[in-house]
This record gives sequence, C-alpha cells and structure tokens, in this order.
Amino acid sequence: MQIENLLLDFYQKNSISPVHQNILDFNTHIKRRGKLYRSLGMPEMVFNGTEVLEIGPGGGYNSLAFLNWGATMTLVEPNKTAVDELYFNFKNQNIDSDKYQILNSPIEDCALSKKFNIVIAEGFIPGMNQNKQKEVITKVDNLVNNNGIVVVTCFDEISIFFDLLKRLVGSKLTFLKGISDLESKKEILIKSFEAHFSNLSGASRPVEDWVLDNLINPAMLSDLFSIADCIEQFGDNYDVLGSSPRMFSDYTWYKDLNNKYGNTCKEQFAKKRHMLIDMSVEENERPYVMNYQLIELAKEFKNYLKEYENSLEGKHLVEISKILTGISGNVSEMPNVVSAINEVIQLINDNALNESKISESKVFSKMFGRGMQYVSMIKNN
Repeated sequence: MQIENLLLDFYQKNSISPVHQNILDFNTHIKRRGKLYRSLGMPEMVFNGTEVLEIGPGGGYNSLAFLNWGATMTLVEPNKTAVDELYFNFKNQNIDSDKYQILNSPIEDCALSKKFNIVIAEGFIPGMNQNKQKEVITKVDNLVNNNGIVVVTCFDEISIFFDLLKRLVGSKLTFLKGISDLESKKEILIKSFEAHFSNLSGASRPVEDWVLDNLINPAMLSDLFSIADCIEQFGDNYDVLGSSPRMFSDYTWYKDLNNKYGNTCKEQFAKKRHMLIDMSVEENERPYVMNYQLIELAKEFKNYLKEYENSLEGKHLVEISKILTGISGNVSEMPNVVSAINEVIQLINDNALNESKISESKVFSKMFGRGMQYVSMIKNN
C-alpha cells in the first residue's frame, strides 16, 4: 500500500520533528520572518487582530512571529512530537493561552467550524503524493474566507537539485560503509556535509535537522510541488499576491480585469525556473523549451536516485552519471553548476569514497539551490 504522506510518516515513525529554528536571538528571528512576509505582500500589520490558521506548524518557531505581530491562531499539527514542542515553545515565550488553539490532527481529518482570513501551509505539501496534495488543497480552499490569503511553499527537482546530489553522494558513502540505521546514517552524513552546510549563509536550522529532512527523509523523493503546480492546482479562483524569491513582474493595466496574473506567472516561471538550481545565479530568462528539458532530466535523475536508494545496485549509478552529463550540457552557461556536477560524478564512482573527500570537495561543497519557494495567493469572491 502506497504511503500518501511520506513526510509525516517519516516524522512519526522516528518520533522526530526536524524543523527547529535558532531563536536565541529572537529579534533577528522576527525580522527574518517579517522580511519574508513583506515579500509576499503581507507586512506585519496584516496579522494584527487577524484569525490565522496554520497547518503543520511543527514546533511553532515560525508561529511565534505571527503571534508577536498580534494574530490569534489555530494550529493544526498531526505530529505528536511537534505538538509537545509547540506547547513548550509557547510556554517558554510566555504566549497567552487565549491567543492560540492547538489541534493534534491531520488537516484533512480536522472539523473546523469557521473560516479564516489567513491560512498558512508551509513546508509540507511537497512530499505528499498528488492525490493527497489535491485533498489538502481542497480542504484549504474550504477554510479560507473570500478575499482571504493562502500561503504555501513549493519546491521542485530543479530547486532541490543540489540537495539531491548531496543525498546521492551520501547514499553511496553509507552503502560503502555498510550503514543502514538512522542514527548512524545521520552521524556520518553530518560529518561529511557539515562543511557544505556551513557555506549556506543565513541558515537558521541545525545541520542535524537538515541532514534528516533533506538527505534521509524519503519524502524528498516523492511527488513534489512546483510554483507552476501551485498556481495550476489552486486555479483561477486565486490570484498570486507575492512570492519569495520575487520572480514575477506584471506590466498589465490595473483596469484590465480580464488579465489572469496566474497565467503571466506560469509563463515567466517557465522561462526562469533554471535560476532555482543555483542560489547565486542572477535573474535571467532562457527559452522555455530548455527549461522543460531541464526539469525532465531532473525528474529522471530523482527517479533513478530513488531506485538506487532502494536497491543500492551500481547499474543505477551508471544511468545517473549519464543523466548528470545531460544536465551539465543543458546548463552549460553555469560553470559552477557544471564543475560541481563533474565532482559528483567522480565521487559516486569512487569506491574509496570517505567523509573527507565529500567535505573537502572544491565546488560541490559550496553549491545550493534556491530550495523552498513561498507563494501567497488571494481567494477571489
């Protein structure tokens, strides 16, 4: 039987919630969240006095910002480990219990009697299978008021390409070392990739959580959820309000009520999505056919990576090397991406692979994509 929500299954099976944030400098944490939500067209004052539904808040680290801005919150979290952290963090920050309600349930099983002006769904739709994604989106649609705002997160095989490459190299290493249990995998992958993670400027989560969530969690190899998927699935009843990163421009006249901004965003995304592969790439466009080829190659790579993790058969590495060579050709205008891919091909074909070779890789260690993107949308009347 297929597991519909691999993300939640992995968390619950291992009694973990690897979504911690460093909030020791609480003011900096609040400023980061403020900057994010302003890019989504939602300055802090939008939350003041507003009833907010947050789905899948984890330990509530990000929820603290909404509460700090004056929101009253309903939080729906299915993972019991995360629920325990929610109560702990809210108590530790002296949050008035009248300001929030916590429900330990999947959103699709949750009977809520009212609708909300803001619905937040960060970090969990990618990783569900497509049927479950559609079920959750339908539920979200039923819970947001007309003219209300929905915020979701997206990532696809291009934006997490370098995480998948790190996962591939890590899988080869743990195979060579004969390691299969979660704790031992986590420790050797931290040792191998901590130097990589330290190059990710501004990261606010522990390296341990990143390793568990990105390099081990099977949800990363499930059905993903791109910005184009998001716009398509929410449909014409929603208008895009903002995004992070801010990828889209709109030169239409505001009096042109027939213009569908979602279509404009999808057209621009088709020409810009290659930029998600490398967070250092400056804005540029290229023919959508090249990006169509890129996403198809990246999906093929993800599928072979899944096959390799399941079987650990070397024949899959041969196919993966061919696909990676094809991706190099597709993004030949990005020399750092090409160099990093070449290093990865050498690493996965090295039967003397060790932690130091991974940690000290020259270009690969510095490469990250744009990972997760945020999209805010307004529900039309």
